[in-house]
Amino acid sequence: DLIVSAQTGSGKTVAFGIALADQLLGELGGFERKGSNWTLKADVSIPIPGSLADAANRRLENIEGLRRKVLDAAAILARPFSREELFGFLAFEATDAPRQTAMRAALDGVVLDQLLKREGSRYSFAHAALEQASYTALDPKMRSGLHGKAAEWLQQAGGPGREPPLGELARHLFFSDHPARARESLELAGRQALRQGGLREAATCLDRALEVSEEPRAKFSACLLREEVWGRLGRKEKQREDLERLRELAGELDDEADRGEVTLREALYLDSIGKRREALGKLEEMLESGAAEGGLRVRLLSRRGMFLLFLSEFTEAESNMNGSHFRFPIYFLAKMGIGN
Repeated sequence: DLIVSAQTGSGKTVAFGIALADQLLGELGGFERKGSNWTLKADVSIPIPGSLADAANRRLENIEGLRRKVLDAAAILARPFSREELFGFLAFEATDAPRQTAMRAALDGVVLDQLLKREGSRYSFAHAALEQASYTALDPKMRSGLHGKAAEWLQQAGGPGREPPLGELARHLFFSDHPARARESLELAGRQALRQGGLREAATCLDRALEVSEEPRAKFSACLLREEVWGRLGRKEKQREDLERLRELAGELDDEADRGEVTLREALYLDSIGKRREALGKLEEMLESGAAEGGLRVRLLSRRGMFLLFLSEFTEAESNMNGSHFRFPIYFLAKMGIGN
């Protein structure tokens, strides 16, 4: 700061800044002056952190008390937060003025230390390395306990008619002492992310949902969603693995509707990798078995009709479309040359 002010200030400011900088450099002890230049003494070495993680850990070494509590909470929340949210998470009563005053001072302190930054009314870590270092420094038992506390706070803060943010709630439940409680929230969060186009977020949620699922029905439901995510992401190998897993789960559940759904997904997968004839064969096999009924049969017929259409088999395609209650002007597509 002194050097900057010396470069940009008036003549008196420059002279004062340079003089004070000279004094401070001399007091540090590791520098020596040669003429107008300052250099490190020959026997002095400065330890240089090997990585950003090392540097972040060094910054946090001497942080204790309420300041450490603020950083722990910020690491658990892992998102920008307001002072009111911090107090709510830490369960500070509005009437407990002394504690709130002390915590407010601690929050201001970590901002002055440039560990957290403030943008408007919200706080967040000044650097991702500091956030990661704060999180990993937490004792595992304490960390899971804080995640559980965060989940309870989110559920209480939601109130009647207000649902807590699904993704955030699911993450805290998953990393809490009882991760199995997160299964439903994780699947709902994955479904929501898929609907909103957050495919990688959806994949993460559904990975975790499968990790904590025990019943075959729950596994089937989460895996069915994840297979769709892999398909949209173009991760064909992952998609194929999930289809194999779905086939096994459908066998365990012994449900024809599940088998039919898997067959349809397999056909769509085969079509996506250029094996339309093979995909068509899958659908025909399922339809001929007579196991597909109701809405599933309609969907199978509709997809079979589309496959036939693109394979230029227009008459049979129209028959399938009619059988699925799906009306489409096949002759228009034929005139346009689609399928030829």
